[in-house]
Amino acid sequence: ISKYHFLNAHLIFSVDPYASISKRNRHPREYYFLSTQMKACICQLSGQSTQSKGDYFGLLLENHAAASLFMMKEKTKRDFGIFYDARKKTNVDFLINTIMGDVIPIEVGIGSKNKKQIKNAMNKYNSEFGIVISNKTQSIIKDDDVIFLPIKTFSLM
Repeated sequence: ISKYHFLNAHLIFSVDPYASISKRNRHPREYYFLSTQMKACICQLSGQSTQSKGDYFGLLLENHAAASLFMMKEKTKRDFGIFYDARKKTNVDFLINTIMGDVIPIEVGIGSKNKKQIKNAMNKYNSEFGIVISNKTQSIIKDDDVIFLPIKTFSLM
Protein backbone atom coordinates (compact mmCIF):
# COMPACT_ATOMS: atom_id res chain seq x y z
CA ILE A 1 0.00 0.00 0.00
CA SER A 2 1.42 3.37 -0.95
CA LYS A 3 1.25 6.66 0.92
CA TYR A 4 -1.33 7.82 -1.63
CA HIS A 5 -3.78 5.23 -0.33
CA PHE A 6 -3.28 6.59 3.18
CA LEU A 7 -3.67 10.17 1.92
CA ASN A 8 -6.92 9.32 0.14
CA ALA A 9 -8.23 7.51 3.22
CA HIS A 10 -7.36 10.60 5.31
CA LEU A 11 -5.14 8.62 7.66
CA ILE A 12 -2.22 10.91 6.88
CA PHE A 13 -1.80 14.34 5.33
CA SER A 14 1.16 16.16 3.89
CA VAL A 15 2.76 19.51 4.70
CA ASP A 16 4.81 21.28 2.05
CA PRO A 17 8.02 23.21 2.72
CA TYR A 18 7.72 27.01 2.85
CA ALA A 19 9.88 27.85 -0.14
CA SER A 20 9.79 28.92 -3.75
CA ILE A 21 8.36 26.51 -6.30
CA SER A 22 11.81 25.35 -7.39
CA LYS A 23 12.89 24.71 -3.79
CA ARG A 24 9.61 22.89 -3.05
CA ASN A 25 10.55 20.38 -5.71
CA ARG A 26 13.91 19.74 -3.99
CA HIS A 27 12.52 19.39 -0.45
CA PRO A 28 10.25 16.45 0.36
CA ARG A 29 6.85 16.87 1.92
CA GLU A 30 6.45 15.94 5.56
CA TYR A 31 3.67 13.55 6.50
CA TYR A 32 1.62 13.52 9.69
CA PHE A 33 -1.11 11.27 11.00
CA LEU A 34 -4.56 12.77 11.30
CA SER A 35 -4.93 10.79 14.51
CA THR A 36 -2.15 11.21 17.04
CA GLN A 37 -3.25 7.92 18.62
CA MET A 38 -2.28 6.16 15.38
CA LYS A 39 1.16 7.80 15.57
CA ALA A 40 1.51 6.65 19.19
CA CYS A 41 0.60 3.05 18.27
CA ILE A 42 3.15 2.99 15.46
CA CYS A 43 5.81 4.46 17.74
CA GLN A 44 5.09 1.80 20.35
CA LEU A 45 5.20 -1.03 17.81
CA SER A 46 8.45 0.22 16.29
CA GLY A 47 10.09 0.77 19.67
CA GLN A 48 10.32 4.55 19.36
CA SER A 49 8.29 4.98 22.54
CA THR A 50 11.29 3.74 24.51
CA GLN A 51 13.33 6.81 23.61
CA SER A 52 13.50 9.60 26.16
CA LYS A 53 10.13 10.73 27.47
CA GLY A 54 10.60 14.30 26.21
CA ASP A 55 11.51 13.19 22.69
CA TYR A 56 8.58 10.75 22.50
CA PHE A 57 6.00 13.24 23.79
CA GLY A 58 7.56 15.97 21.64
CA LEU A 59 7.07 13.78 18.57
CA LEU A 60 3.42 13.16 19.50
CA LEU A 61 2.83 16.82 20.33
CA GLU A 62 4.21 17.94 16.98
CA ASN A 63 1.89 15.48 15.22
CA HIS A 64 -1.04 16.70 17.34
CA ALA A 65 -0.31 20.33 16.47
CA ALA A 66 -0.07 19.52 12.76
CA ALA A 67 -3.33 17.55 12.85
CA SER A 68 -5.11 20.30 14.79
CA LEU A 69 -3.99 22.98 12.35
CA PHE A 70 -5.00 20.79 9.40
CA MET A 71 -8.45 20.09 10.90
CA MET A 72 -8.92 23.79 11.70
CA LYS A 73 -8.19 24.63 8.10
CA GLU A 74 -10.41 21.90 6.65
CA LYS A 75 -13.41 22.22 8.96
CA THR A 76 -13.63 25.99 9.10
CA LYS A 77 -12.59 26.51 5.47
CA ARG A 78 -10.13 29.17 6.54
CA ASP A 79 -7.81 30.50 3.89
CA PHE A 80 -4.36 29.80 5.25
CA GLY A 81 -1.55 27.50 4.33
CA ILE A 82 0.32 25.15 6.62
CA PHE A 83 4.00 24.71 5.83
CA TYR A 84 7.14 23.50 7.50
CA ASP A 85 10.30 25.59 7.72
CA ALA A 86 12.73 24.11 5.18
CA ARG A 87 15.77 25.90 6.59
CA LYS A 88 18.31 23.47 8.02
CA LYS A 89 19.38 25.52 11.04
CA THR A 90 17.18 27.49 13.42
CA ASN A 91 13.99 26.24 11.83
CA VAL A 92 10.59 26.20 13.53
CA ASP A 93 8.09 23.37 13.24
CA PHE A 94 5.33 25.13 11.29
CA LEU A 95 4.66 28.30 9.34
CA ILE A 96 1.13 29.54 8.79
CA ASN A 97 0.72 31.68 5.69
CA THR A 98 -2.45 33.79 5.82
CA ILE A 99 -4.41 35.00 2.81
CA MET A 100 -3.06 38.49 3.50
CA GLY A 101 0.49 37.17 3.08
CA ASP A 102 1.42 37.23 6.77
CA VAL A 103 3.59 34.40 8.07
CA ILE A 104 3.12 33.11 11.61
CA PRO A 105 5.90 30.83 12.89
CA ILE A 106 4.90 28.09 15.34
CA GLU A 107 7.33 26.12 17.49
CA VAL A 108 6.12 22.98 19.25
CA GLY A 109 7.95 21.06 21.95
CA ILE A 110 8.30 19.59 25.38
CA GLY A 111 10.60 21.14 27.95
CA SER A 112 11.85 24.65 28.36
CA LYS A 113 11.40 26.47 25.09
CA ASN A 114 12.95 29.90 24.87
CA LYS A 115 12.31 32.73 22.44
CA LYS A 116 15.54 32.44 20.45
CA GLN A 117 14.28 29.99 17.82
CA ILE A 118 10.91 31.67 17.33
CA LYS A 119 12.49 35.15 17.22
CA ASN A 120 14.89 33.98 14.52
CA ALA A 121 11.95 32.79 12.40
CA MET A 122 10.00 35.99 13.08
CA ASN A 123 12.93 38.06 11.82
CA LYS A 124 13.45 35.82 8.79
CA TYR A 125 9.77 35.94 7.73
CA ASN A 126 9.05 39.48 8.97
CA SER A 127 6.30 38.25 11.32
CA GLU A 128 4.39 40.40 13.78
CA PHE A 129 4.25 37.59 16.33
CA GLY A 130 5.13 33.94 16.86
CA ILE A 131 3.57 31.08 18.81
CA VAL A 132 5.24 28.54 21.08
CA ILE A 133 3.20 25.49 22.10
CA SER A 134 4.84 23.72 25.03
CA ASN A 135 4.50 22.59 28.60
CA LYS A 136 6.61 25.55 29.75
CA THR A 137 3.60 27.47 31.05
CA GLN A 138 0.25 26.60 32.60
CA SER A 139 -1.52 29.65 31.15
CA ILE A 140 -1.36 31.76 28.01
CA ILE A 141 1.51 34.22 28.26
CA LYS A 142 2.39 37.00 25.84
CA ASP A 143 6.04 37.91 26.18
CA ASP A 144 6.75 40.84 23.83
CA ASP A 145 5.62 39.49 20.47
CA VAL A 146 5.76 35.78 21.37
CA ILE A 147 2.66 33.95 22.58
CA PHE A 148 3.27 30.90 24.78
CA LEU A 149 0.37 28.43 24.70
CA PRO A 150 0.13 25.51 27.13
CA ILE A 151 -0.48 22.12 25.56
CA LYS A 152 -3.88 21.73 27.24
CA THR A 153 -5.08 25.11 26.03
CA PHE A 154 -3.95 24.42 22.48
CA SER A 155 -5.65 21.01 22.57
CA LEU A 156 -8.98 22.65 23.39
CA MET A 157 -8.88 25.00 20.40
